Amino acid sequence: MLLCLEGLNKVYSTKSTKVQALCQVSLSLNEGDFVSVQGPSGSGKSTLLFTAGTMLAPDSGKVSFLGESPYAMPANERAAFRAKHIGFVFQQFHLVPYLNVSENVQAASLGLPASQRMTNSKVEQLLDQFGLTARSRHYPSQLSVGERQRCCIARALLNDPKLVLADEPSGSLDESNAQIVLQELRRFSKGGGAVLLVTHDSRAAQLADRVVHMKDGVLA
Repeated sequence: MLLCLEGLNKVYSTKSTKVQALCQVSLSLNEGDFVSVQGPSGSGKSTLLFTAGTMLAPDSGKVSFLGESPYAMPANERAAFRAKHIGFVFQQFHLVPYLNVSENVQAASLGLPASQRMTNSKVEQLLDQFGLTARSRHYPSQLSVGERQRCCIARALLNDPKLVLADEPSGSLDESNAQIVLQELRRFSKGGGAVLLVTHDSRAAQLADRVVHMKDGVLA
């Protein structure tokens, strides 16, 4: 088992209300799985993704990844564990504006010990794979939307992760770029990696091996 989520609960509280973002959520992924989570806005999809990605601790329940319990680790160890094993792709890209394309991809290794950081040749390989070699010295503001998302996927794959978590990766893309992004995620899963994707995009769901649905924090 690569990732196992058991009985997760998460409540967001304000002075006037409580929102149950996760309600007894259980989900497991093995190597090679491509799972799509669909549901309306506010259903808990992103909370599920961040909890699975070891960035948001649940109020209760258990997260196990590669047989480890990430939320039992000190924060610095968990960050290094996350950098080594998990790649992230976001709709809003989260590229560093003052770093060029090559540097943005290389940044994925900064959370790792120096001895484990990927070489420039791996960065160059990914830039070539995603058609970004000619853009390697360009900054995010100089890229098209599709190029920014391809840069994000290259960054997510730099450390040879076991799992890629994708939050609406094709939501802002045209048909051509959406297909490039989704096919690359599919290729990653076919190569033995696992993908957990949250989306409203039916194109993305069609490529998944398994589709699950969320509503009001409940996964079905």
